[in-house]
Amino acid sequence: SKHGATNYIPEQFLDDFLDLVVWGHEHECKIAPVRNEQQLFYVTQPGSSVVTSL
Repeated sequence: SKHGATNYIPEQFLDDFLDLVVWGHEHECKIAPVRNEQQLFYVTQPGSSVVTSL
């Protein structure tokens, strides 16, 4: 699929009953959970286990 500025779900669209959001299939690894202060949940992005782009 194509990647672009609108091919994602903004965190503010997620429900506030969530405690942890795990973004998958991302290049950048942000393993330590970061708190979203507006939605009051944590976000982690484990990243790819192998290099997927040059």
